Amino acid sequence: MKLLRFSLIGAVMLAGSASHASAQQLETRADLELILDDAIQAENFEGVSLHAGGQLPVANPLNSDTGAAFLGIQPGVTYSSPESLAIVGTFTNGKENNILRSDLQLDIVFDEPQRAVGFDLFGSSAISTVSFFGESGLLGVAVIDHAQVAGAPFAGWQDQIFGITSVRATVVGVNAVFTDNITWGRVVPPCPADFALPAGSLDFSDVLAFLVAFGDGEDNADLTVPYGVWDFSDIVFFLTAFGAGCP
Repeated sequence: MKLLRFSLIGAVMLAGSASHASAQQLETRADLELILDDAIQAENFEGVSLHAGGQLPVANPLNSDTGAAFLGIQPGVTYSSPESLAIVGTFTNGKENNILRSDLQLDIVFDEPQRAVGFDLFGSSAISTVSFFGESGLLGVAVIDHAQVAGAPFAGWQDQIFGITSVRATVVGVNAVFTDNITWGRVVPPCPADFALPAGSLDFSDVLAFLVAFGDGEDNADLTVPYGVWDFSDIVFFLTAFGAGCP
């Protein structure tokens, strides 16, 4: 443990000026589910029964407070459009399925920063642009050519240090965005590497506190996948968070 302690302190000295590089695109839903694990939350808009081609206009903005109770909208997220929102019945993969239609563009805003976010997009030959934002601004953009992807393309992003606060989706040449299986989870704490007083600032007391928690197998030191296992990935995560500093 002493060797690990001195090695980690040396690494932190090198990481002190590291840039924030935790934000990156997720290629598959499996990647998203690995990060979210048992904290996963999902919205599939199946609270109402609609046949293929049917649609139900819904509140805009839409969330658990503004939506009708029977819709069962998950708390913690708000959907909005510059014009209107509707739940639309479709027939995909051999079964009836509901999706969310948002005219012009879809904005998704989370009550708290999320470690990872993803959803399915629907469109025949269009190109979708999905922008992911954190509290500091744009994290990245996923551009998806529907003509090159079989089925409903997936768009996802992760930022396990500072989190994702909102998403904006648009489709080139089409006046509506169609989405489903919007998935998120694992709220990002304000400063993941802040393990000791004084709160809101990082120093070697945080390093030592993390080492103690890590050595004792405490939950707060299990920082990243695989959850339930305290290994080098948790140390790397701590170093990255420490180098990024507190917002």
